[in-house]
Amino acid sequence: MDYSDILQDISVDLSSMVKKHLKNIKKLDSKQQKQFGKLFGDMKQGIDDLSEGVNESVESDKLSKDINKSILKIDDSMSYVDFAHAVAKVLKDEYGKHNYIPFINELKKKL
Repeated sequence: MDYSDILQDISVDLSSMVKKHLKNIKKLDSKQQKQFGKLFGDMKQGIDDLSEGVNESVESDKLSKDINKSILKIDDSMSYVDFAHAVAKVLKDEYGKHNYIPFINELKKKL
């Protein structure tokens, strides 16, 4: 297991942990939720910062190819608006609000 795999595993484990405890996190008052979200986002960003300069993972390469194949199957001239809406729905449904800003920041770095 190389460095990038270790960082990726830690990142995935952190996300899984938060997802597992999301019901309890939502029981916190809004200020505590915001503090937790910021702390979690900072932690994830720190892990991402450690991986700067490490090549994109094989997993992300495969995922991008699979996403492109899916887009071509659905509509080979899909608008960026539909694509953005679909990505937003996945982020909202599967990753949670605490990941919105880190996701957007990572996307901006890659573009």
